[in-house]
Amino acid sequence: MQISAELTAPDSDINYFWYRPFESAEFRDSMEALDAAFCETLENLLTHETCIIQKNGWLNWYFKCEYRAADRRRRIYGHSALKLGGWKTPKIDGKTHVYHSTALVQRA
Repeated sequence: MQISAELTAPDSDINYFWYRPFESAEFRDSMEALDAAFCETLENLLTHETCIIQKNGWLNWYFKCEYRAADRRRRIYGHSALKLGGWKTPKIDGKTHVYHSTALVQRA
């Protein structure tokens, strides 16, 4: 089970961007905790302004996702990809690029 984001660039060959895996080992094999974390993450992504931060490291690409709650950002998940792995990531100018998204639904 995972949640992922895609860039909406037409005719793009990008095959690596931000994602959040949900693996049972992370939740000590508790399916209830895994399901709760999945639902909480999905709710935060849908009901808050979010950003994905892409960093250009020496050997790796780094991606992390955050959402805005009240006056601060809260981290959802981050990961990296080895540049020599053949992944096609978005091209960025400089060391860091931030992708923004508004909330998709209003919180009830």
